Order: sequence, then structure tokens, then C-alpha cells
Amino acid sequence: MLDQQTQDLEDTVAAEDGQDTVEAAGEDTIAAEEPEIVIAIEGEEPEAEPDAEIEAELGEAGKRALKAAREAQKETARKLREAEAERDALKAANKPAEAKEEDDIGPEPTSEDCGFNDAVFRQKTIEWNDKKRKLDERKAKEKDRAKADADAYNAKLARYNEERIKMGVDDDAQARVIAKLNPAQQTALMKYATDPTKLVAGLVRAPKMLAELSSITDIGAFIYQLPAAEGKITVTTKAPPPPESRVRGGGMVGGAISTIAIEKLRDQAEASGDYTTYLAEKRRRAEAGQKS
Repeated sequence: MLDQQTQDLEDTVAAEDGQDTVEAAGEDTIAAEEPEIVIAIEGEEPEAEPDAEIEAELGEAGKRALKAAREAQKETARKLREAEAERDALKAANKPAEAKEEDDIGPEPTSEDCGFNDAVFRQKTIEWNDKKRKLDERKAKEKDRAKADADAYNAKLARYNEERIKMGVDDDAQARVIAKLNPAQQTALMKYATDPTKLVAGLVRAPKMLAELSSITDIGAFIYQLPAAEGKITVTTKAPPPPESRVRGGGMVGGAISTIAIEKLRDQAEASGDYTTYLAEKRRRAEAGQKS
């Protein structure tokens, strides 16, 4: 009889321990929020989001209609940018290369050009070949330099496109900046700004600064002004609050369940008069550092 009661007590311990494990496994951690990017512009209040007040007054149907209109506007702007890029590329491809004065080494000399004088012909040929070699070397270096510049520019552009959304520069915001800057200014900004993403994110929120930059049509002066513009923009990251934890099913975890288990063992031990399993469980929990 006592053996059966002891077995029942041991089963109870196992069941309660199993409950403890199940409940602990049921604890969820709410996903942490993304850090908030805060951008401040010296001497200028950040521009409010366009249509923010109107959107706040719209119903659900109005918000959906506004969203659809914005999507259509984005698509139109994208197609326009693509068409302009294709046009510029076509114009550049059809534009004849400007010949430099040092590129004109003249035609390869012939014996007839030299009055059939072999000595003169050999000398002219040597000089022409030397000019040709130097020209080829210079053009190869220029080609390598142009490729390195293009690769660096494209890498910077790719990095900008990866980072701009995190900085609050969506397609609409980017389009507002592009609309103010001419193609030469856009290229100069991307090529010479220390951090194009930071600068564009600032210009999105600072219409006054954008207007001032766009008014500088001399590219040299525009490039010179970029560091000053970047210096007025401060980007800080606001850490999100720590993630919360919650328990599924409303059950208790940890010490509370352990306490309930040991109390049940004690009650059953008092009822049966056999404290063997109860005391053994207390020792086990004490050794494990569990509250009993």
C-alpha cells in the first residue's frame, strides 16, 4: 500500500516537473523594436510629412485612395527617371569623342612622304612609333582610371540605396530631392558627399537647405558647399525599450509552480504518513538551488 502511495507521489513530482518545463517553454519574448533614427538640421525645423494633416482626417476608404494615388505617382516618377536616364545615355553614346591635341600624332609615315630617303623614313618611323606607344599607354591609364572612378561611384550608389530606407528616404522623399537638383548636381552629390545617405535624408527634411544647394549651378562651388551642408545635419539613434516577455495561457512559471508541487507532496505525505518522497524531493530541490 505504502509502495503504491510512494509511486503516486513520484508520479506527481514527475507530472509537476513536466508542467514546470512546459510552462517555461511557453514563455514568449516580444520582438524588439527597431532603433529610431532621429535627424536634426542646424538652423532649420524639420519639414512635416506631406499630407500628414489631410491623412489624419481621412477615413479608411480615403486613406486607401490616397495610398493608391501615391503609388501611381511613384510609378510615373520612376518611368520618367528611367526615360531621362535612357535619353542621357543615348546622347552620351552618340556624342563624338573630343580629340585632344596630343592625340593627333598624324598618319604613319611612308617612304613617299620622306622623298624615298631611307634614312629619313627610318627616323620618322621611329619617332611616330614612339608617339604611338606613349599615346596608347596614356589612353590605357585614362581608361583604367575612368573604370576605377565608375566602380567607386556605383559602389557608393549601391550603398546609398541599401541605407536610404532606414534613414527615412523612401521613393517619394528621394523624388522630392531629385526634382530640385539637376543631373550634374545629383552626380556630384553622390560622388563627393562624404555620406550621401545622411545628406539626402537631411535635405528631405530641410527645404531651405535644399533650395540653397540647388541654386548653386556652378558645379565646383556646389561641391565646395557639400561639407558645410553635411556638417549641419546630425543623425542620432534612439535605442528602443527592452523587449517584454509574456506567458502563453496565463499559467505561472518558475518558483510558483515549484512551490505548488512541493506543497502537494507535503499534503500527500501528511495524509499517508510516509515522508520519504517528500523529504527526498526537498533535498533534490535544495541541491539544485530551487525554492521549496
